[in-house]
Amino acid sequence: HLPDPIVHTSKDAERDIEIIDGSSNEHLDQVISFLKSLYDEKVVGLDYETKRIRPYAKDAKILTVALSSKDRTIAFPFDHPESKFPHRQTEKLKKAFEDFLYEAPCKKAVHALAFEMEWSAFHFGENCLRAQPWEDTMSQSYILDERPGTHSLNFTVLQYFGFHLKQLSDLDKNR
Repeated sequence: HLPDPIVHTSKDAERDIEIIDGSSNEHLDQVISFLKSLYDEKVVGLDYETKRIRPYAKDAKILTVALSSKDRTIAFPFDHPESKFPHRQTEKLKKAFEDFLYEAPCKKAVHALAFEMEWSAFHFGENCLRAQPWEDTMSQSYILDERPGTHSLNFTVLQYFGFHLKQLSDLDKNR
């Protein structure tokens, strides 16, 4: 007899997500403290939102970074035009994140590994690619289901959790 299924909702997906924008004096310490806490995790979810698909254009930027432990997710601006972090704090934030990439022994799990690795290598040096382990949920989705069109993050979340991930955010790609 199988256990009762757990039906996930969009509210479940949004629970325990914190957006830290730099509008408070405590925000830098909150992000750095969270980054340090991730060193003790086995696996950490990592996602970049960027301006441009590839990092080589003059105006290409990592706009935001999101990181997830098993209990908590935070997202914070890097080069987002609406960031409220002062320049000096942004530089400290970037350094703490770079240290995380190089030093935290946790596996960094991403969907579409080549994308995050290309941006990471461009911004933090190619040595960060092999400094600590990475995992790719898209590669895992190919192993679980080889049918064409079934490997986007949106489809995978819909298939396994039952909701449309991309509909949760009102993304304006022009901004």
